[in-house]
Amino acid sequence: MKVMSLLRTPFRGLLALIAGSLAVAAVSADVTRTEDVIYGRKHGLALTMDVFAPDQANGCGVVFMVSGGFHSSKAMINQVFFQAFLDRGYTVFAIVHGEQPKYAIPEIVQDIHRAIRFIRYHAADYGVDPTRLGIAGASSGGHLSVTIGTQGGPGDPNAKDPVDRESSAVAAVACFFPPTDFLNYGEPGEDAVGVGRLSGFRGAFGPEAETAEGRQRLGREISPVNFITEHTAPTLIIHGDADKLVPIQQAELFISRAKAAGVPVKLIVREGKDHGWPEIFVDLKLLADWFDVYVCPETGLEPATGFLPPAPAGQKWRLTWHDEFNGALVNDLKWNRLGDWKRRDGFWIQEDAYLDGQGKLVLRTRKDGDRFTCGAVNTSGKFDHAFGFYVARCRMPAEPGHWPAFWMMSGGVGKVGDDGRDGTEIDIMELPWRDGKVTMNLHWDGYGEHHKSAGHRLTIPELTDGFHDYALWWSPTEYVFYVDGKEVWRSDAGGVSQVKEYLKLTEEIGTWGGDITQATLPDEFLVEYVRVYDLVPE
Repeated sequence: MKVMSLLRTPFRGLLALIAGSLAVAAVSADVTRTEDVIYGRKHGLALTMDVFAPDQANGCGVVFMVSGGFHSSKAMINQVFFQAFLDRGYTVFAIVHGEQPKYAIPEIVQDIHRAIRFIRYHAADYGVDPTRLGIAGASSGGHLSVTIGTQGGPGDPNAKDPVDRESSAVAAVACFFPPTDFLNYGEPGEDAVGVGRLSGFRGAFGPEAETAEGRQRLGREISPVNFITEHTAPTLIIHGDADKLVPIQQAELFISRAKAAGVPVKLIVREGKDHGWPEIFVDLKLLADWFDVYVCPETGLEPATGFLPPAPAGQKWRLTWHDEFNGALVNDLKWNRLGDWKRRDGFWIQEDAYLDGQGKLVLRTRKDGDRFTCGAVNTSGKFDHAFGFYVARCRMPAEPGHWPAFWMMSGGVGKVGDDGRDGTEIDIMELPWRDGKVTMNLHWDGYGEHHKSAGHRLTIPELTDGFHDYALWWSPTEYVFYVDGKEVWRSDAGGVSQVKEYLKLTEEIGTWGGDITQATLPDEFLVEYVRVYDLVPE
């Protein structure tokens, strides 16, 4: 199939690609479809969407861009493209926008802002949380998705229409092969604003594309890479490295700049794939996985909240992020496995951090030839967060010479001059002893001559057996530490960190934990879950 013919009718083209495989991409009948919901009007035309509500809804939504080549129509709506979301319980809003050549890209973008504001305003009617919306699409639909991810934001508080007072921000983006920089298209300085590689889509760029000066101005306006900030929504892009229409450089450029801004992002490269491939419906499950992490972390989770302290009046705890360690492999959307490199008196090795297949993370300590190794993971660049309630359920190792820890870190810990407000190492739990003694610690102003710290130790004999919850309530003014739901220490030492930090689960080998040569190895530090909660209005 030729690329241009596929893109003139992009969704029909993709459907043709996968037609032979649809037997295994079953469309659920347990979905209620509400058609032709009017989310706005312009120039006497109605802007519509279809709403797909699964019987077992999870309270979260996915805004799906019915868009290809900046064309959009009701006929392009096909449930197969978002069945993976429905299967997870997401309510899907299939958005039809004004299409080119009648409307240029800047006008189309405004349609999407309006659609999201409409969904937020009517969220209670659809049974979704207005703050838990993801956005997805492919090609031009991918461009619209990353545009909202970078530019979605507050409405006009003085707008006459209450819909326009709502925010158009989303919690996360997951998309396929989006154009992201029309003025550096495939290589630096390459203009594709309705010319060159995209000359076949001239109508999408409007009259400004008629002059070089106009293309420069318009190209800057419609290129999402120019609007990346630390507030950009977490973004997943899947792209073929043989894409002739939207070069993979467009995804690489976006991912690189977003990473530099500290945004959680991921690029999945499909080797040898062009602008669409027959197995793309399988990859849609990866988009759903992304939303399970960044939009609706409760998906499939049985609540266990006995460890949570009472929330302040008018507020409640809401799960923001978690890992239950189900499956066969450590989830690389959530964790980095550390290693292979030297750490204290041993080595951190990636293969010593793994799942046991029974719902537990294993951080193993072992002897490997003439060296001792252990496992460690962190969430740096994948989940960096400030404030909230953090809890891990763990079982401690039994042998001497090494110690487990559940802690938080940021790049600001090494800074000197603002105490711990610009970053504090927060040790929620360290356990180098084997008699039930546990310690919680705070470190700030680096680890050299300016280093400062505070800490607390206590002995709870039963910690040597079974699983126990270790937790932190971090507010802007105080840290409160818990073991098995009971407060054990509170402190505001260092002035309290005010910046985002990442989670760490580690094993360390060193004499603080005793003599490793006396240990019977391998030994294991087991983690049953990690959960993070935020306070939200009740």
